[in-house]
Amino acid sequence: MKKLIFILPLLFIFSCASYKAKKKQKEIDEEMTLTQEELERYRSSNDTIYYDNKAKAYVSNIEWEYLPGDELRMEISVTLINKFGDSDVHGIIKYIHHKHDDAKVELNYD
Repeated sequence: MKKLIFILPLLFIFSCASYKAKKKQKEIDEEMTLTQEELERYRSSNDTIYYDNKAKAYVSNIEWEYLPGDELRMEISVTLINKFGDSDVHGIIKYIHHKHDDAKVELNYD
């Protein structure tokens, strides 16, 4: 009986934490979606990403990684040409995620 009294609160705490993590991930996924209007402002040519026809970043590296028990995963490393605000960084990540939704995206500053 004492074990049950100890275990029930732990189960409740872990289930709440799991629910919160799933909710947070759903919010992040929704935030990573570009609207059609935003998407039209981006384009890429060769390895350069443009926003409103201004070069913002370039693809500096593409890697493939594999961990046993996991799947083969692409990692795209992008270097920002200038330091920008958070909205620019998020926009570039969203754009890359739109084009390669299964890839891991990494941004670096030049």
